[in-house]
Amino acid sequence: MIKLSKMRKGKKKKGKLALVMKGGGVKGLAYVGALEVLKDHYSFDIYVGTSAGAITAAFLGAEIELKKIEDLLRNTDFESLLKEERLPKLILNLFTK
Repeated sequence: MIKLSKMRKGKKKKGKLALVMKGGGVKGLAYVGALEVLKDHYSFDIYVGTSAGAITAAFLGAEIELKKIEDLLRNTDFESLLKEERLPKLILNLFTK
């Protein structure tokens, strides 16, 4: 196992550093807060996750700023999106508007 202290920003690293996030509703917002701290210390190459973590990972992969991600997560009614027939288009709009 590689220690994170060996992967800090500015240090040479072998391979890529992935941030893996699990699901759980409000955890998506918690990830934003954690990333505010982590961004000063680590440079992630890959973002992956499930459920709420996947939504956050997709935003990060699209290089959306953390403040914008927080706003999107706080102001989007995800429950109503699941009932929408136009769900694929709505998801695309999150990244293009």
